[in-house]
Amino acid sequence: MTILALGRLPFFILPRYIMNRVLDDMKYENIDTLSKTPNESGGKEVIFGYLIAENVLFDIKKYNLININCKKIKSVSTFSGMRETMSRLLIYLLENCTREHISIEDILFNVWDKYDLQSSTSRLWQVMQTLKINLNEIGVPQNFITQTNSNAYTIKTDLVRVLYYCEPRTN
Repeated sequence: MTILALGRLPFFILPRYIMNRVLDDMKYENIDTLSKTPNESGGKEVIFGYLIAENVLFDIKKYNLININCKKIKSVSTFSGMRETMSRLLIYLLENCTREHISIEDILFNVWDKYDLQSSTSRLWQVMQTLKINLNEIGVPQNFITQTNSNAYTIKTDLVRVLYYCEPRTN
């Protein structure tokens, strides 16, 4: 299997048929079956991003959401750049989506407080609503992120795949 270092390519301007071939060649795993095995080349595997609902690519370095299958959405939006805090929120949710409940306190601490930003439940609610709208407009189902009770959120893990690229081994 060829593992491509997509983090270095301006992939969002590639035609869809090329992007589909790139994703076919790229190593990915379902979020709930992550392996910890080293790759064959001896290089270091690094998380590039996430594939959400088979249609949306989330680049965690550039904070971009890209719909790679434009025909499956009603909206004209195929690309969405996000601000840093919203991206940190999505990354935190995706990194912790195997947890049954992701507590609001954990989210506030890891997305706002750790970065010396003032956190509040109203701010979380506002950013979460905007994130859900952005995800839905680009092709992610509305029920991808749900509030389970007044103190936690949950993510549909069956819609999440982790995407890796391989950093070459340096001698």
